[in-house]
Amino acid sequence: SAETRWFFAGALPDSVGGWFDPSDSARIEAERTDEYLLLPGCTTTGVKLREERLEIKAQVHPSEAVAYGETLSGRRDAWVKWSRPVGDAGALRNVRAADDDLWIYVAKARRLRLLSLDCDTPTEPAEATARVTNGCQFELSTVRAAAGRLDEPPSAADWSSARAWWSLSLEAFAPWSGDGTAPLFDNLEAGAQHLFGSLPPVELALPASYSYPAWLQRFTRP
Repeated sequence: SAETRWFFAGALPDSVGGWFDPSDSARIEAERTDEYLLLPGCTTTGVKLREERLEIKAQVHPSEAVAYGETLSGRRDAWVKWSRPVGDAGALRNVRAADDDLWIYVAKARRLRLLSLDCDTPTEPAEATARVTNGCQFELSTVRAAAGRLDEPPSAADWSSARAWWSLSLEAFAPWSGDGTAPLFDNLEAGAQHLFGSLPPVELALPASYSYPAWLQRFTRP
């Protein structure tokens, strides 16, 4: 996949929700909590437990600045992901490389739109889970993050003090080919043109643009 993502501290503005989903047709997911292994200083690899699956995500194209029109900018990169069931998640939680391993628990609620680029004219399928070969997914999410160990998740007090964030992202996908990341970035650009046909009510600028591994670095212990 090729991605661009922005993170903002605070509550999600109503105006952004209305801009993102003007027809009230986005797929809304129930809140879930993903668990990320904090890799201090590393922004090119992500290790995550999600719904009883272990996911490892590695960057295959470095982060680079990109402009989506005159007033929108961010960072784009490309990733490959491996995923497999963990089986006994309880057993996995007893395995740590070091006693001070830190996991970041991220509670997120997502709204999703899917753009199909399989035909000459980009379209959003009526069914958000439709099978698409070339496309771009748009995600608007609210997130809260709290630190803990894998075998000692955050307490209720930790969650109550967790700072609220929200995030907007574009994630493009395409079959892998000899052209490398070029089709991914083409689809990302087409997705951006579609989503930003109407300008968002907030500034999307380079300083707010991070990958998930880069954003998680703010939780590194001093």
